[in-house]
Amino acid sequence: MCLGLIIGAWAAAPGRAATGDQGLGDGDDGNRSTPVHVITLFDDLGREIDPAAENPRPVSMRHTCGQCHNYDTIAGGWHFNSCKADPAHPDDRPGEPWVLSDAGTRTQIPVSNRGWRGAYRPAELRLSAWQWVKAFGTHYPGGNYGEIKVDPDDETADPEAIIRQPISGLYEVNCLVCHNADRRQDQGTDAGASMQVARQNYRWVATVGAGLGRVSGTALAIDEFSLPPDPDQITRVIVSQITTTYDKTRFDSVNKVFLDIVRSPPDDRCYFCHSTQLIMKGAATAPEGGATSTGHGAGELTEAMAWTHDQDVHLASGLTCTDCHRNGDDHMITRGHEEQSHGGLGHVSTLSCRGCHLGDETADAAAAQKGGRLGAPRPRHAGIPTIHFEELACTACHSGPWPQSELEQVRTARVHKLGLHGKHAANLHLPHVLTPVFTRQADGKIAPHKMFWPAFWGTMVGDEVKPMLPQEVALIAAEPLGLNLQTTERINDWEPLDEETIAQVLGAIAADVPLPEDEQAAKPEAVYIAGGKLYRLDGETLVSQDHPAAAPYAWPIAHNVRPATQSLGMDGECADCHDNTSPFFFASVPLDTPVAQKTQDGWTQTLEARSMVTFQEGVRPTYIRWFNWSFVFRPMMKITVLACCGLIAAVLVLYGLQALRCVAGAVSDENESC
Repeated sequence: MCLGLIIGAWAAAPGRAATGDQGLGDGDDGNRSTPVHVITLFDDLGREIDPAAENPRPVSMRHTCGQCHNYDTIAGGWHFNSCKADPAHPDDRPGEPWVLSDAGTRTQIPVSNRGWRGAYRPAELRLSAWQWVKAFGTHYPGGNYGEIKVDPDDETADPEAIIRQPISGLYEVNCLVCHNADRRQDQGTDAGASMQVARQNYRWVATVGAGLGRVSGTALAIDEFSLPPDPDQITRVIVSQITTTYDKTRFDSVNKVFLDIVRSPPDDRCYFCHSTQLIMKGAATAPEGGATSTGHGAGELTEAMAWTHDQDVHLASGLTCTDCHRNGDDHMITRGHEEQSHGGLGHVSTLSCRGCHLGDETADAAAAQKGGRLGAPRPRHAGIPTIHFEELACTACHSGPWPQSELEQVRTARVHKLGLHGKHAANLHLPHVLTPVFTRQADGKIAPHKMFWPAFWGTMVGDEVKPMLPQEVALIAAEPLGLNLQTTERINDWEPLDEETIAQVLGAIAADVPLPEDEQAAKPEAVYIAGGKLYRLDGETLVSQDHPAAAPYAWPIAHNVRPATQSLGMDGECADCHDNTSPFFFASVPLDTPVAQKTQDGWTQTLEARSMVTFQEGVRPTYIRWFNWSFVFRPMMKITVLACCGLIAAVLVLYGLQALRCVAGAVSDENESC
């Protein structure tokens, strides 16, 4: 009994599992059923929540879930460790970045702290953790950047964060975003979690998102100058101005709450951050005062497009997202590619396309070596030359939209903030993401990608380009860019930008850039990146040139997967790729840019375009054209070869019969002599 009391006290201690020890709810005892979560809720001070108390505080995931689970271990998982990628789990395969976009300054910068090529770390942009959460928090599950406490005595700390963080609180990992199967879990509406992020009510996000209570008041609206200097008094003032009202019907007689927690998150939870919307091609929006046609401008998802597009074949067959994208207690999600290491677990490789369907010979388990996991059919690929499997990823033939002469334009949930409903719906069209772009991925194989062209103002020393934040550019060059800093008018797509304006903005930036402290060092040069070009001033003349910083950012895609009957090359259709009009090699890839020419009739813009094959490193356009021509004559060659084979066979048969007659005659003569 004493031992039971000790264990009970250990489990009830607030935040006990947030240490480096394994929590009571972690690990696996072999029972596959999901434990019923009728639990006590704890606030951010580690106290039990009484819904009837005066001015109760919001729910804390660290202190509530941390009763049984190791919060710190979970917070190091793939979805939460973006500000300090865990070196124990390296994964260099580029993924979807965060994108800092601003139509007014004609800016779209890929942002990631994982070291992916072409993406900039927040520190390189001088983007503080506070600013990062403001920019991307609506589609972020909390933790990491959201839990970096600001030191008021740190001279390098973000001044805004020093003032506002005590009001807003920390943005903890919101476990319920994924694991709450309750249909009341609300991420996107005006009454949901994302609205609390927009209001900078970070400590209230989990409470509102799960429908446990309502919050009145906005941290963003609290005037910091009206707050007392004493931190304890500040807390009391904030709680009185931002009030939490719990739904008392959710609490039982002992103030415990049932949460419909599941081990494997439902697909619908994944979709909030991982959805893709196809935009109707050719629906470009003309800028005010003129006309432009890019072919890939703002468009709309028509009703027909919505209901005629098929679901991924795996989901349509009954699989779920977490059947392939699995994780352990560390929450390091498997990403579905063969190169990902995961703590030395050999069977993880079978959660890739090739491993699941064909097996992994290096796996320890015999079943994993054979393939066919979860009933996956084992493809024969009869008649396909082996070079295809050396040069192409499985997704090249099986995934993404069917390639066409013009690329599709899409919007994604994270990049374009899809899923926000009501007054705070974003409806962003930047960046213009194009797909499928067949280019080489990290393992050297050609695969379909999503891609966009970065655009930003910055400085350059030597060949190194450093982007500037949109707000920095707006303060320096509001007049030439035509910005009104006194308004909050939302611009959702490119406004055209002529070369004269580019030169004026570069001049303004150059005048604002301070001289380096080292007199021997070169002064940074003002530059603008857009449409695959770097613009700079040569004296008073604007010049453009190629530069690695202007290269497009691309990340491989795996979904939606098409069935084998709809894959490229099915039934020997080599012309799906090996034709000189095939989109696989020769689709038109536009260099998306706001740069245009101003004329008397408005604006005109002629987008430069490149052939798809130019993005496939190692593939020579001339060679592939001549190689494709060989397929024109291959049917004739096959007939000729078969005819020649038949003729040779006939000659061989004729001579065989002649030889047989001679042998028979010789035998007959011998018999007569006997």
